[in-house]
Amino acid sequence: MSHFPLQLSAVILDETEQKVRDLLVVASTDIDAREPNRKEDLVLRFTGGWVRDKLLGQDSHDLDVGINRMTGYDFATKLQSFIVRRPTKYGAAMQGIHKIEMNPEKSKHLETTTTKLYGIDIDLVNLRTETYTESSRIPHMKFGTAEEDALRRDATINALFYNLQTQQVEDFTGKGLEDLRNGIIRTPLPAFTTFQDDPLRVLRLIRFASRFGFRIEDEAIEAMQNGTIRKALQQKISRERIGAELDKMLNGPNPSTSMKLIGISKLYEAIFAPLNYAAASSDSGQGWGSITEFANLRLVMDRLLKSDKPILTKGDLKDPYIVKLVYLYVALRPWHGLRVSPKFETAFLIVRDSLKLPSSLGTTISGIIESATVATSFVRLAEWTRKDAGLFVRQAGQYWRVVLLCSLASDIEKLFGNGAHDCSLEQEPINADLERYSKLEKFIADNNLTNAWQLKPILGGKEVMIILELQKGPQIAEILRKIIEWQLEFPDMTREDCVAYLKSLKLQA
Repeated sequence: MSHFPLQLSAVILDETEQKVRDLLVVASTDIDAREPNRKEDLVLRFTGGWVRDKLLGQDSHDLDVGINRMTGYDFATKLQSFIVRRPTKYGAAMQGIHKIEMNPEKSKHLETTTTKLYGIDIDLVNLRTETYTESSRIPHMKFGTAEEDALRRDATINALFYNLQTQQVEDFTGKGLEDLRNGIIRTPLPAFTTFQDDPLRVLRLIRFASRFGFRIEDEAIEAMQNGTIRKALQQKISRERIGAELDKMLNGPNPSTSMKLIGISKLYEAIFAPLNYAAASSDSGQGWGSITEFANLRLVMDRLLKSDKPILTKGDLKDPYIVKLVYLYVALRPWHGLRVSPKFETAFLIVRDSLKLPSSLGTTISGIIESATVATSFVRLAEWTRKDAGLFVRQAGQYWRVVLLCSLASDIEKLFGNGAHDCSLEQEPINADLERYSKLEKFIADNNLTNAWQLKPILGGKEVMIILELQKGPQIAEILRKIIEWQLEFPDMTREDCVAYLKSLKLQA
């Protein structure tokens, strides 16, 4: 977590942003002049994430423009007319207008217009207010004031505006700047109401808290823990939207904090349970999906990753995808052993169906979970041969180091159970486990087996058929497997040696 209060930066526009601002303001003045019967002047504001990030001194490429008295499309067409009348000065400033209609099924609840100004992607939308029904997160929208637009947002730090006319930051919630300075995530309206209207905001707040290292204020945490909100998340929000938010957390700078907050918010099962978990769990009588195992695994994994023997390489630790796999293991390992399908592993089904993330990710993480159970036994052998270590790497695959790390984390979690928060990597028997896994990782590296997962037979199938005078069939695959094992045992042998080996096999047969 960050130490607060923060010293907020001034909102300083870069050269291109300044050109965008100047163009929009001049065009607004011209549009107003052409509409003498207007009820109010145009006021344009940069909204949301751009203002927040600027104040934090971070770059932002998310430029949304809020318009007070007309739709984004109406403004865009008038802006285009303004530019057309001034080709010499603004001829190349604007590129295209694209109107995105409302599409609630795709979670697009508001008509938006996009364009490019001086090469920057711009979203144009009118200020609005929202009302919701109990059964849906799809709001009924109408034109609103700047204050109403700010209050409908998910967090006060995301409700800050930058007025293009006055060039001042506006904080209509009265708490956005203070919360940004103090590192607090707070809803503009009462948290329970905010989440009941749109339960996806629960996950968005968790993501922002972990991204910025901010603290979610107590009222919001209590609302997140409410069973009504949890039920609304499951009933009103599509699995695609839940998966999209989770994916952003896992790809973010601090997935561990996201997992911690999911646990604190009592949302673990609502997010990670397989879709048909209720029927499967009632038959099994087992405590699948243990929140305790989830919480303890996260604690153990955090300590392992920060230790001087993290199993992973420095490059691995900097690879966002590998870190993503590590914390996805933390989330899904508690479901290992539950069978909800005779064909697929439960972890795969959770990724594919519960989270609507790519099937390839589900295949990878379910393979890691299965391989980690193998590693638990393999690491405890009295000694390892080069061949057996190579076969282990091949079974574990490309992410074999992740497999070792995850297996070690689960072993430690089992040792300490509910006391995982008190465990130290230096005490026994944890240190013995850590040494054992580190020794295996070193054995694999010292024997040049780190890439054994992609080792190919030194002879191809057709060559095998010719040498052994065999027809195509399943026996060829078995012989190729034996060749791989032979290569792992005798890494310096040549193709000629392999031919001799095959002929010896023929004689033995």
